[in-house]
Amino acid sequence: MKKLVSIPYLTLITLSLLTLLYFGNDSKTDDVLYNEVSEISIVTKNDGNVYSSEVFFNQINKIFKKYNVSFYKYSYINEKKLNIYTFDYSIKNKIKTFNNKYPNNVYEYISNDDSADKNKVDNFDTYIDKIINIFDFNTLLKNDTVLGTYIINTTDKNKIKNIIEELNLHMNAKVQNIYKINYPSYFYNKLFSDNIISQNLSIPISSILIFLTLGVLNLIEQNNRNITILKLHGYRKSQIFTYVFSKNLKKLIVLSNFISFILSLIIILIFRLPLWVFMSFICLLIPISIFLIFIYSVIFFVKINLNTNFVSILNKKHNFKFYTISNLVSKSIILLLFFIYSGTILNNYKTYQSINLKNQSWEESQDVYRITETFVTDDFDYNRKLEIASKELYEDLENKLDLFIMDCSDYYSDVTFNNKKHIRVNKNYFKYNKIKTTDNIDMYKYLNKLDPTDNTMVLLLPEKFKNNNATIKKSACENFYFNKITIPSEIYKENIQPINNINLKTIYYKNNSKFFTYNELVNIENGNILVDPIVYLDTNNIDPCCYRSLLTRCSYFKTNNNNPFLKIKPIVEKNNLSDSYKMVISVYNQKINFMQNIQLKLKINALVAFIFIVSLIVLLNSSALNYCIEYRKIMFIKSICGYNLVEKYLIILMINFLLDVIALILSGQTNTFIIIIFLDMIILTLFIRFYESTVQWKRVMIWLTLKIYAKNIIPER
Repeated sequence: MKKLVSIPYLTLITLSLLTLLYFGNDSKTDDVLYNEVSEISIVTKNDGNVYSSEVFFNQINKIFKKYNVSFYKYSYINEKKLNIYTFDYSIKNKIKTFNNKYPNNVYEYISNDDSADKNKVDNFDTYIDKIINIFDFNTLLKNDTVLGTYIINTTDKNKIKNIIEELNLHMNAKVQNIYKINYPSYFYNKLFSDNIISQNLSIPISSILIFLTLGVLNLIEQNNRNITILKLHGYRKSQIFTYVFSKNLKKLIVLSNFISFILSLIIILIFRLPLWVFMSFICLLIPISIFLIFIYSVIFFVKINLNTNFVSILNKKHNFKFYTISNLVSKSIILLLFFIYSGTILNNYKTYQSINLKNQSWEESQDVYRITETFVTDDFDYNRKLEIASKELYEDLENKLDLFIMDCSDYYSDVTFNNKKHIRVNKNYFKYNKIKTTDNIDMYKYLNKLDPTDNTMVLLLPEKFKNNNATIKKSACENFYFNKITIPSEIYKENIQPINNINLKTIYYKNNSKFFTYNELVNIENGNILVDPIVYLDTNNIDPCCYRSLLTRCSYFKTNNNNPFLKIKPIVEKNNLSDSYKMVISVYNQKINFMQNIQLKLKINALVAFIFIVSLIVLLNSSALNYCIEYRKIMFIKSICGYNLVEKYLIILMINFLLDVIALILSGQTNTFIIIIFLDMIILTLFIRFYESTVQWKRVMIWLTLKIYAKNIIPER
């Protein structure tokens, strides 16, 4: 019966240790990045003016000197890598470099990553499970957008108000959050304020506490005979309590707490957690032990004051039948809670699956960057020169960096506009987004063999449009003519010879092919994925103005370089466009927070399901053991007489089945979890079979021992 107390008690301690590890790691990140800071949102009033005049950076410098407040821009590059842009490299003296070196220009940085990089001037150690790269604030103009969310290292409301007013002179800014971590209560504030955690843990913790209470009840019932004997010998109630408690729980509580102390210290040393995390764990462990002692005391003193039949108790040492039934009832209560909570788990899982399927392509967007133009001119002639140079830059980037485009600006989701459901990509797009032709050939390999002429329009269509594409082809030719001839003729008055015959080449791909947009605003309901669009393949044969537009809006490249702008910098300088293209933006950063919340919820659901399953298996194990001890003689005789499994175990199987059905009906999950009942019955049968074999084996060994002993000491006649 001690298992019924020790298992839930140790489960609660284990859960506390896991929570300690989770929040301890979380606290390290929060301490470095979010303690005593405020979060503000900045939206520029005129992007072009801000970029060209650097008004934004002048204001940041002014505020930094006037209020002694640093600005930080956090940008997630992938799940484990974070870029920070700031003038305060130490992040309020929380970062110490090994050699006391710091960046001197926009290409240099410091990092806690051990990888070699000529632009990394020094390393630091933050004990955080993320790779952090810290850049000079001016690097924002090259590696990210100045728009968005910023962190400022102050919580002074008056100072924040003044800063916001000064920022609003040239842009729109507002306060979003103020973070000031109270570390003594950090653990509990996080635990109870986070709805994802508190709501998911409330039911399993409640079930474990019920499990613990029932275990204590069974444990005291097991000690009925000892309690009665001590009462008859005149022992006081306090003496009896001390004796029974010492015999059953004292060692469990002391040993468990001692081991948990050691484990928590080891965790803190290994993961370098702050000492207050250990104190929080102790403060969480104490109520668990107090609850166990309190429940034990209440049940004990209620039991000892009841009028009992001393003779019946003394005649039977253990009431195994009662233990079996109480275990099965306890198991059914846990199963009922499991069924109720499983509805929530299944809904969360379906939601996760749905969202994950829609957003799984965002995992592929890690280390992917979008190029952005930061120079605007009103000079008509100079603008044309920029467009011609941009086309050359586009071709160089396409060849040297595998630059790919995904332009879905002309995609209409309305089903009535099938001929307008078109996107524009280049062949490099299919290097990252695998699509097959109808002949099952990889599209990227197929297009590499393609050599279109200057007047060739390449059209990619899903197989379903094979017999109905006249309108689509007509629209494609008109689009090609517009981008190649109409724009330069009408806007720039250039004398361009019209095309008499457009060579339209059509390639068909498999139906239900998915095209990821790399744009969080397009087709949101389908995870930013387009299915079977009409694809205009870019082959570098339309007007240069189109390529300047593509470079500004929807051109991407992939790199694991910590300073991604350095990948395009030499090519940009070669084409004399350093003033126009000096910034790249992380694509993955747009979805990181959303995906992290989904993953957290899934981890908690898995932990909850594990707790329930362990509790159910332990109760089934205990029920099977008690049954085999209670009915060992009957089962032994039935085995000799050739009874089958069902005939031998019918009573306990029927009771267990009825209790499971009642739990299933009460939970209202009759259609979903009927299979769990059959698994439950199979596990119980296996446990009974195991313990039956063990008990019979012991009986055979005793019989053989007695026979050998009798043969040696009793002489034959």
